[in-house]
Amino acid sequence: MMAESLGWLAPAPLWGDGGIGLESNELLQPFLTELMSDQFVTEFLGVMGAQGGASPTNLADMAPIVGVGTATAPYRLFQPLSQRYYLVTASLVCRRVGIPDRAVQLSKGERTTFVVRQLADGGELAWIPGPPAIPGDPPTGKWNAASPGQLADGEDQLPMHAAPVAGFAAPGTTAAAFGMSEPGRRTVHYGYIPTGRRDRMVTALTDSDAVAKLQSVDPTGLENPTLGALWARVILPWGMLQGVLPASPPPKPPPPGTDTDYSSLYILLDLNDWLQNNLPAVYHALVDGTSPGGADATALADALASIHVGIRAASSPPDSVPGLPSPVPLPQALHDLVRFADLVSGANIPGPGTDYDLTSYEDMSLPPVPPLPASWWASAENGKPTPSTQASLAYLAQAALTEIGAQPYVPKELSGMIKIDPAVPTPGFPPATYIIRTVFEHDPCTPVLSGPSRPFQLARPMDGDAPARKIRIALPDVSNLRQFQRGVAIEMPPSLRRVLDRVTPAMLQGQGLGDDPGVELGMICSFSIQIMWVLSFMVMFLFVISFNIIFWWMAFIKICFPIPVPSEPKDGPPSP
Repeated sequence: MMAESLGWLAPAPLWGDGGIGLESNELLQPFLTELMSDQFVTEFLGVMGAQGGASPTNLADMAPIVGVGTATAPYRLFQPLSQRYYLVTASLVCRRVGIPDRAVQLSKGERTTFVVRQLADGGELAWIPGPPAIPGDPPTGKWNAASPGQLADGEDQLPMHAAPVAGFAAPGTTAAAFGMSEPGRRTVHYGYIPTGRRDRMVTALTDSDAVAKLQSVDPTGLENPTLGALWARVILPWGMLQGVLPASPPPKPPPPGTDTDYSSLYILLDLNDWLQNNLPAVYHALVDGTSPGGADATALADALASIHVGIRAASSPPDSVPGLPSPVPLPQALHDLVRFADLVSGANIPGPGTDYDLTSYEDMSLPPVPPLPASWWASAENGKPTPSTQASLAYLAQAALTEIGAQPYVPKELSGMIKIDPAVPTPGFPPATYIIRTVFEHDPCTPVLSGPSRPFQLARPMDGDAPARKIRIALPDVSNLRQFQRGVAIEMPPSLRRVLDRVTPAMLQGQGLGDDPGVELGMICSFSIQIMWVLSFMVMFLFVISFNIIFWWMAFIKICFPIPVPSEPKDGPPSP
C-alpha cells in the first residue's frame, strides 16, 4: 500500500482562536453541530461563507446545547420532529507544515463519508445494513465488532460534502497563519446525521433472546405470554359476554337481543387455535376423542368438556335461542369448527352454517377467573388447584402447560419487534451511546479514519426533554361552517355501514346496537377537514375533563391567551 500522511482534524475555523487549542484532544475529533432551522443546510453554508453577518467562527457556538449529566457527558441528539438537525464537520488535511487541506478528487473515485458506531464493552460496533425482513418494510441491520482505525466489511457509510470557508481571520492571528484569511483556502467537510434512524439502530432481539431475557427478569414466570394469549383471546371476551369477570364495577352482560354470534364464533375459533398450538394433546382429546395425557391435561379437558354451547341455524334471529335445538357440548362445537380454522387469520372463506352463542345458557357459564399476577398462582397448594380456583380455565390451563414443561415463545406477529429500549433508561439498561468517525477513501491506499467524535445518544421522537416544534392550528369559526369545502372523502364497505347505521343515542344509556337495517350497499361521504378538527378537538377535551381528576391533565395542556381580534363576520345563516 502507498503511504500518504493524511488525517482528519476538527473543522479549521475552530482551530486556535476559534475555540480549540492546538494541543487539545478535541483537535483530533470531528465536531458535531446542532441547527434549529428546517433550512439547516442553507444556514450552515451561510455560516461557512460568512453570509448575512455570520462568521465561520460562529461554528464554535453551534455544538449541541443539551447534554446528559456533566459537561463531558454524551450529547443528546433529538429528532427532526423537534426541529433539531445535526451535522458532523471536519477538515481533511496533510500532515506537514501549515497543515494544508487535502483536496478530494471525485473524478478519481475519491470520496469522504462518515460512519456511526456504537460503543459497547470498551470497543466499537459497526452498523451493517441488511435487506427488509418483509418487502416494503424499512431496511434491517446488525452491529458487528469493528476496529477503530478500519472500515468493517459492509459497514454503512453516510455521505459528506465540501463547504468552502470564507476568509475571516485578522492578520497575525493563529487562524491567519493557517490560511484562513483568504477566501476558499480552507474547506470543511460536513454530513447529515440521520437521527431518524434511531428505531432501526436499536436492534430487535431474536425470538430466543427475547424469551431468555424474559425468563431472566421474571424467573418465577409470573408474566406468562402463552397464558396471557389465552386470557386475551378467550377468557376475557368470554367473561365479558357473560358479565362474570372480576372487575370494579363488574361488567354487565350484553342487553337482551344483542347479536353475540360473531364474538362467540371467534372465541371458539381462538380457543381451538390456542389449544392446537400450545396443548395439542388436550386439543385432540376434545376434537378427536384421544387421551389428553397427564392428570392436569385431563382435568383441563374434562372441565372444557363439561361446558355447553348454544346453537341455532344461521338464519335464525338472536332471540330464538331459548328453543330447539338444544345446546351442544363444547367438544362437539370445536370439532365442527375445525374446517373453519383459517377464519382466525382472516381468510376469506364462507363461515359455518350454524350460529354459536356463549351467553344464553346458565349451565355453560364460565366461572369467575382471578387476575393473572402472583396472587393468583399463590392461591394454589403443592401445584394443585385449591377449591377456590379448580374451576378456573386460566388455572387449569396453567397447570397443563406446567405439566408438559411448555416454554414461552414469541408470537409470529411480534417476531423481530421486541427491543430492550426502556422509555426511562435505568442503570441496568442505559441508552446506547454512539460516536462518529469520518472516512476518506482514495485508491489504492487504505481508507483514512478520523478519531472518534464526542459520544452522543439518540433521543426518542417523543422524548420528554425534546424541544417542542411550534405548530399553530387555526380552528374554523363555528358561526358559518358551511363555507368550509368538503375535500376529504371516506369510503365505507357495506359491512361497516350496517354497523354504523345501528349506532344510536340509546347506546349512551347502556342499550345495545339498534336494529339491523339490512342495507347491502357501501357508502362514500365527504367531510371538511376543518370540521373534523373541531370534532377531534371537542372529543379531546371530553377525555381531558374526564381524566383530569386522575392525571390532572388540564394544568399541562391548557395554557391559553386571548387573541385580540374581533369576531369574524357571518357570511350566511348561522350554523345549527
